[in-house]
Amino acid sequence: IAHRALPQYLRAIPYSFYKTGVPTEGNHIVASYDEEKVVVYQAYRPDIAAAAVKNQHLACEGSAFKLTRMSWIKTNFLWMMYRSGWAQKKNQERILAIRLKRENFEEILDDAVV
Repeated sequence: IAHRALPQYLRAIPYSFYKTGVPTEGNHIVASYDEEKVVVYQAYRPDIAAAAVKNQHLACEGSAFKLTRMSWIKTNFLWMMYRSGWAQKKNQERILAIRLKRENFEEILDDAVV
């Protein structure tokens, strides 16, 4: 994972500063992270997102969220916005920032197909 570690909140930085930390060669994941968590973004239907925000958990009682459904995560907010049609595509109208434990994120990477 390549980028500067960020504090618990997300902050905006100028692109000119951002691009100085982005590797120019090889395969890299650019993400906001700290020692314990990596921020990923997911697009959801409004009802799933509302329940997740209210309960601070995706798989909460009364939510239509399904653990068996495949879902794409992105480490880049603008890429997620683009892929979700700027949050206009059906069932992708809400974008959530989710802080995953680093060990869980790394486990996802181990299982990923490129």
